Amino acid sequence: MGESEVSESTTYTHLGVPCDKYHQLDGNVQICCTKLRQTYFGINEYGINHKALHSLTMKKLYNTSVLPRALYGSELWN
Repeated sequence: MGESEVSESTTYTHLGVPCDKYHQLDGNVQICCTKLRQTYFGINEYGINHKALHSLTMKKLYNTSVLPRALYGSELWN
């Protein structure tokens, strides 16, 4: 711009998804898988299981936290 030099960035964020300038999704897939595992094991780590909660409550937790992360990650897998 003018006399100043504009440097090219190697990464950017598009709709909240971190991307690189080569459009490689390997890093994004790893991030999504990690978040999915953290969510699933986090729920189990806190003792939230079928013995502690009603089955409808477990279904609600699964549908609101685990399932959306899995579906988001699966969009990047293909």
